[in-house]
Amino acid sequence: MQQAGNYSFSTGIKMALPVVIGYIPVSFTFGIIAREVGLNLFQTVLMSLLVFAGAAQFIAVSMLGSAQPILAIVAVTFIVNLRHLLYSAAMSTYLRHLPLLKRFLFGVELSDSTFALHSAQFTKEVPALSHLFGVNLTVHMAWSLGPILGYLAIGLISNVHALGIDFALPAVCVFLALKQINSRWTLFIGCRAATIAVVASSFGLQNWEIILAIVCAATVGLGGELWKQRRSS
Repeated sequence: MQQAGNYSFSTGIKMALPVVIGYIPVSFTFGIIAREVGLNLFQTVLMSLLVFAGAAQFIAVSMLGSAQPILAIVAVTFIVNLRHLLYSAAMSTYLRHLPLLKRFLFGVELSDSTFALHSAQFTKEVPALSHLFGVNLTVHMAWSLGPILGYLAIGLISNVHALGIDFALPAVCVFLALKQINSRWTLFIGCRAATIAVVASSFGLQNWEIILAIVCAATVGLGGELWKQRRSS
């Protein structure tokens, strides 16, 4: 697939703006919760910069607040973020022409939302590298700015949940998932993944349900694509 040349860093910023709108209120909430469990502003911002994973960060601060062992927190965070290995593997197919360092920098900037944006775009064309980093850096900076605002505003808001801003991240994920549905086949795969995740969670496999759903749905999707290719050949 050829690299498209009509993209730039600024087009990446524009593409990331819908995600930013959802990320700011969620990361704002994270800043409030982090301060409530005893983290200082530097630690709060550093976690957003280095971990850059909403679910993992909220779980980590919750475990910190209940005085869980550090090794347990690291282990749970690692398990929750295992899906990022799959994200990077999927993206590597399109970016194998890049030097190792640039692929590494791209990989550490991936999140659920940026992966959804890139994967939808890569099926049509691979934009210029400046565009890709425009998307990733904009989303990452938005995620890292929100905790600062939340941390500093904790004295002004008594009940964060009453504002409903904790719904912003699920709403963004639903929006991005819907953008991926372009046929009855992708709708089927999406429904199958959701079903697997719900069933796995109901059987007590929390933190593993997403990984199981991704692996099973991807396997079915690949098998279906190979079957369709054989029928057409």
